[in-house]
Amino acid sequence: MLQFLQIEDFCNPRPDETKLGETMYWLDKNWKHQLEGSSWQHVIVGVDEDFGPRANYGQPGAKGFFQATLKKLCNQQENLFASGKNTAILGVLSPENLAETTDKAVLSNQVKNLDQTLSEILLPLFKAGKTPIILGGGHNNALPLLRASSIAYNTPMQVVNVDAHADFRNTDLRHSGNSFSTAYLKGYLGYYLMVGLHKNYNNQSMLESLATCRGAHLFLEDWLKLGGQTEYLAQWLTTQLHSKLPLGLEIDLDALAGLAASAQTFFGFSVDTVRQLISYIANNCNPRYVNITEGVADEAGFTPKTAALLLITFITNHHLHGYS
Repeated sequence: MLQFLQIEDFCNPRPDETKLGETMYWLDKNWKHQLEGSSWQHVIVGVDEDFGPRANYGQPGAKGFFQATLKKLCNQQENLFASGKNTAILGVLSPENLAETTDKAVLSNQVKNLDQTLSEILLPLFKAGKTPIILGGGHNNALPLLRASSIAYNTPMQVVNVDAHADFRNTDLRHSGNSFSTAYLKGYLGYYLMVGLHKNYNNQSMLESLATCRGAHLFLEDWLKLGGQTEYLAQWLTTQLHSKLPLGLEIDLDALAGLAASAQTFFGFSVDTVRQLISYIANNCNPRYVNITEGVADEAGFTPKTAALLLITFITNHHLHGYS
């Protein structure tokens, strides 16, 4: 069920200053009509679930991450460096009446139901020319993003996935680890670029499957051997990107060292490296959506605050060049 949100639950006003949340547009049940003639480009959609990662033998905790991150985002400063005026908040998709279970088949059915519901929400956003920003939940939500965008643009998509895992597992049961293999099989994904894969996190079967997929991948360990420079990542993307297909940007927070995530690691990209990479992609690669996923709301609030800063980096640098 899509729940619409109230600004007072997320934004803490203060005299003599303006917060980002105060200049964003807060949509309601008439959101499809509000799309018509609207001036804002970005639409934030929250997903509050962790059954996708749990179906993939991951850790719980992604549930609640959206709300924690949105609070951090809304209370950043509106100033000459960042503005909320080009962004709308649609709401949060919170699946209800779910049985507490560890049964993978049951969890997989929950993922498939969410696939359908989220696709139906996203499709009118893409058709209206908006840029959805998905925040929260597991990487299972990449599949409805690719399905809706591919249908709206009437073409397969290409994806840049900043992730320690390829998420290209077999497609027998739906979970957070097979969104891209499922999308490729169904024709929603046409070209797949993976940045920051870990050599010891991707099994041999998945690596063999990736060899049949159009695209390219850069292992974190190989990037470090080459000097670990952000400029190299930008150069690599420039040479590898497909010139014809619209692009989606995926940021799995387990690619960043030390962040609380469904598959946390202390070996990965720095926050600064990922912010620079997002800035480059947003400025130069015409991304049609961004998905920040697999985060967990740690007690100190460091991971939600980091995700909020990544979102601000995207919003302030995103330039839409059109697609035909």
